[in-house]
Amino acid sequence: MPKFKPYLTDDGSIGLFSGDFNDVFHSRTGALTEAYEKFVFPAQLDKILNKYNKINLLDICYGIGYNSKAFLNFIIKKYFFNHINTTNTVSIDEDNFKWEKCSKNSEINLTPNSEETINNISSSAGVKQDSRVGDKLPVINIDAIELERDFVYLSGFIKENCYNNDLKILPIVDDLIIDKLIEQFGTDFLNEVKKMEYHKFYSRYFDKNRLKALPKHAVGGCNYTHRCLLSALLHNIYYQNISKQLNKGVGLLTPCDYRHLSKRYFKNFYSLLLDNVNIKYHIEDARRTIKNLDKQYDCIFLDAFTPAKAPALWSVEFFKELYRLISPDGILLTYSNSARIRNSMRLAGFYIGTIKDSKGFPAGTAASKSMENIICPLTDDEEAKLYTKSGIPYRDYTLSSSKEQILKDLQEQVGTSNLPTLSQYLKGVRSEI
Repeated sequence: MPKFKPYLTDDGSIGLFSGDFNDVFHSRTGALTEAYEKFVFPAQLDKILNKYNKINLLDICYGIGYNSKAFLNFIIKKYFFNHINTTNTVSIDEDNFKWEKCSKNSEINLTPNSEETINNISSSAGVKQDSRVGDKLPVINIDAIELERDFVYLSGFIKENCYNNDLKILPIVDDLIIDKLIEQFGTDFLNEVKKMEYHKFYSRYFDKNRLKALPKHAVGGCNYTHRCLLSALLHNIYYQNISKQLNKGVGLLTPCDYRHLSKRYFKNFYSLLLDNVNIKYHIEDARRTIKNLDKQYDCIFLDAFTPAKAPALWSVEFFKELYRLISPDGILLTYSNSARIRNSMRLAGFYIGTIKDSKGFPAGTAASKSMENIICPLTDDEEAKLYTKSGIPYRDYTLSSSKEQILKDLQEQVGTSNLPTLSQYLKGVRSEI
């Protein structure tokens, strides 16, 4: 069982500190903000989805799922909610992204991947005549890699109390994560998450209602089918979180309050998501997993611990495998600005550039097989740093070396290299100035 301690980050979302690695999982400036600024926004999802109606994501070091959830959240909001405009049930203000009060008597019946237009469903719903259900939400395939099973199992129960409403995770995304975990791991997931002590020690960081909503009859080890478990889960979610609200009446709602919609709408929309979203969890060493993958990925998120703590996931050989897996116009994203990591990417065959945050500061590195996908190329100064000792890459020729061996080999390379140190390079630049 991994050692960790949750804490609040500056944007209100939950971060984790790992006792095993003595390192943080997330930036203290904002765990959820980091997921968007360093991974989702630079991924150029509009460009990918304008070209294809399907997207494949490889999420390396899934952790508690922020990057995948932010990815799903962005697509669901943009390609589903933004295309709905109703008069009786749901109305979206494009500027403030608010939902108006729902009518209890109005229902929308959505058919997953239906070829019928929404105008054939219910005229009272008020949905635009030219909207097509199957065209709005693309097929989303996610391969999520994480070494620690406990983090994966808890990922649907983390409270995302982000102060920025635009970044908040829709509750339906967490419901979807939980359902996909049930689908893949069945009663093992249900039994284990009930036994975990984390949510007891750190109860304010976990959603107790979702934990309670899990099918209680499955905890005894009974062999129920996935559909039975899903039915029980939706039943509990609805009657614990939705039906009471329907009778209270509500004012302005945010997208996170989708549960105020009718039960029929909720279940049909949820079915649409279940059919369009596929998540496969790989709970093992990422090096072993990537050697067995043969899919082409449009996006690769690399969110491993800092290179000095987990060098095995930052070697030239590891990036060569990622180069094999990425599509011709796909993009690889990471938070690291290290010259060593950028040079590893370059040696693996990638074009590389800088990720800029909302304030215009360097926030990570983007890599692609196509130079057209690099929005911010490296500056001359960033490029020159690759050819100092700080740019000497990690090597893991067999993709099986220990952390200690990788670090030892690096020290030997640095010790015998004739390249200038980063300090010497900076002194030379300053002397020229």
